[in-house]
Amino acid sequence: MAYVEKLKIDLDRLAGPVTLFEGTARDGVPHFPANVNIAAVLSLAGVGFERTRLKVVADPALRFNTHSITIRGKTGTMSLRFESVPSPTIQDCDARLLQRARRVQAVQLAVRYGT
Repeated sequence: MAYVEKLKIDLDRLAGPVTLFEGTARDGVPHFPANVNIAAVLSLAGVGFERTRLKVVADPALRFNTHSITIRGKTGTMSLRFESVPSPTIQDCDARLLQRARRVQAVQLAVRYGT
């Protein structure tokens, strides 16, 4: 993980949560390709890579990969949180990613505005 090495952060010696990246999905996704696929999917399905915000935090207290998603709009805010066991293979990651994207899409389809 060259990006984290450039930050000179030893992930094996963290005492608490450390923010590794905070910015646009366009700037962050290339640095963490194995960890932030969900940010790419949300960018494509939502407001785009420039307007989708990404924050990557390394937290030694967490036992699972955790994705916290906040969707803000004119009519309100929705928050989602996914926790999963880290996957040893990219195929498992891709399958979970598609499953999560379908869940988000299902929520979008179920939302109706007006009367």
